[in-house]
Amino acid sequence: MTDKEGKYYINTVRPGKYPEGDFPAHIHWALKEPNGKMQYLNDFVFSDDKDVNEDYLAKLYYKGDAGVITLRESGSGFKKGTRVTVLN
Repeated sequence: MTDKEGKYYINTVRPGKYPEGDFPAHIHWALKEPNGKMQYLNDFVFSDDKDVNEDYLAKLYYKGDAGVITLRESGSGFKKGTRVTVLN
């Protein structure tokens, strides 16, 4: 759910990578529009992952942003990242 301004918050653990392959660690996500239609978006991926590179970014095909998150220390022992996605 989003708030009145369309903001959302996710608390999770950082996922591991698949045991084989060169695909970045990621979190899948999608939005459900008011009419019930699912809107798939690019995965959350992490800027310090070596597999988030030009080749990976060139293959993105969902609308919105690239989904690359930079994590920063929040002062509470957790890391925090921000993602802004604008859909038309």
